Amino acid sequence: MNLNESGSPELAGLPKNSGSYTTLAGGKQVNGGITILTQKTAPNNVTYTGTFEDYVGKPDMGCKGTMTLNRTRLAGGGVALRSEWRIAQSGSRCESPVGTKFVVNLVENLPVARSGNYPGDPGSGSLSADYSWNHPLWTVTDATSLNCRATPGGRVVKSYPLGTQFSTRLKGINTFGTDSAGQRWMYIPGANCFVRHSPSYLRPVSLPY
Repeated sequence: MNLNESGSPELAGLPKNSGSYTTLAGGKQVNGGITILTQKTAPNNVTYTGTFEDYVGKPDMGCKGTMTLNRTRLAGGGVALRSEWRIAQSGSRCESPVGTKFVVNLVENLPVARSGNYPGDPGSGSLSADYSWNHPLWTVTDATSLNCRATPGGRVVKSYPLGTQFSTRLKGINTFGTDSAGQRWMYIPGANCFVRHSPSYLRPVSLPY
């Protein structure tokens, strides 16, 4: 599930206060859209209410209904999400009857480094040719500075000091790259350059409210 609160162009053109979801129903993948109608904010907590609708071709209709999303910042770090979905209209391609409620509890899945690199598909060449998913917010942990290079392992075009936060592509071609030594790099769209995708230099940050 993706929720676009700020009109980010990285969410496939979704307008502000909207989102998308992918799930499985009856063994088949189902995609749909979310519209946020209200937002209530409290310390370390935010609750959204809105509507959802499956994407299906007319004249068929999937599931439509209401949903509530509650995000809570955890004391030990990270964010928990409780989502509640209630079906109000059940079309010919909806697997559940009207009134059905689904509740899903999740904990934010921040990337965990393995073998000195954060996960992500770098593709078979120097730049990724597929649409790889990435965590969208990072902070610099290098005590000196983090160099951003024109190409993976190439010339330095910018340096980020310790503590700098930057946004990256959520998905897209060339989200990741590799250098001649096989090290993973991550593209920074605002600066048009690449940084090492390693815990030695940066770490993921929980998404803001």
